[in-house]
Amino acid sequence: MIKKYWIFVAMVSFVLSIRAQRVVDFWQPVSLSDLSSETTKRIEELPGSPLLYRLDLEGIMGHLLSEKERGPDTAGFITTLNFPIGNGNYSPLRLRETTAMHPELQLKYPEIMSFTGKAKVDQDISLQMSTSASGINGMIRFADGISIRFHSIDPK
Repeated sequence: MIKKYWIFVAMVSFVLSIRAQRVVDFWQPVSLSDLSSETTKRIEELPGSPLLYRLDLEGIMGHLLSEKERGPDTAGFITTLNFPIGNGNYSPLRLRETTAMHPELQLKYPEIMSFTGKAKVDQDISLQMSTSASGINGMIRFADGISIRFHSIDPK
């Protein structure tokens, strides 16, 4: 009986560690030449030199909804996603849902979600993000005061 118990504990620990270590990536870098002339014009009007990524919006929304259904891990995080942090680098950020919507409204609009996050490696990197039917918006902040803002644009 004891052997069976320890095998079960080991199996549960293994499954939980796999879930905690899995990092999902939905971002793909793009260049201005990959976009329509109208989108390129809108981007060129933005201040600075924005980095462009194509986000699998359906994929990330489906992933967030399914992970939300599964529930948080023991630390309260529902998933870990890679986010671009500049210079072609990505950081795995652990997400925790922080929605303040009334449960009835949340059921009516499941695509509207809010999240906070922390980097798995560098705890000084934090995230605030919200989702809606029109896309994803958010900000990644670093300890030195620099922040990266991201938002969805219609590529058409």
